[in-house]
Amino acid sequence: MTDMLPEQHDDRGFSLVELAVVVVVIGTLVAIAVPALNEMQFASRKAVAQEVAANVEQMIRVELVAHRSANPSSGSFGDSLVKAKRDFESSLSGSELSVIPSGIISGGFCVSASVAGFGVANSGSDCASPGWQDE
Repeated sequence: MTDMLPEQHDDRGFSLVELAVVVVVIGTLVAIAVPALNEMQFASRKAVAQEVAANVEQMIRVELVAHRSANPSSGSFGDSLVKAKRDFESSLSGSELSVIPSGIISGGFCVSASVAGFGVANSGSDCASPGWQDE
């Protein structure tokens, strides 16, 4: 009589094949997502560096035209430059903002906003290589 009873199986849980399929699907999604996220991060850091360099360049030009200052790094303008530098460098790790004068009285200068591992945005009339340079 015991030969007539059907065997009972414990069907709770997943088989090894089902778990392997899930791991492969998740791995594929991660392989697609990580490079896309890295590319977006690069683009955003590049845009921030270019914007900061252009804004500081414009700030210097306004100061030079408005005050014809022989030393535009002094007073409230100097404070604005220091604040722009501090804000940029604290917002992106490994970043640095510098203003390189080359006859700043005549309006010659180069603003350089660099992001470590990504590149440098140069803006100004006396930049050897204006625009974005990848590292």
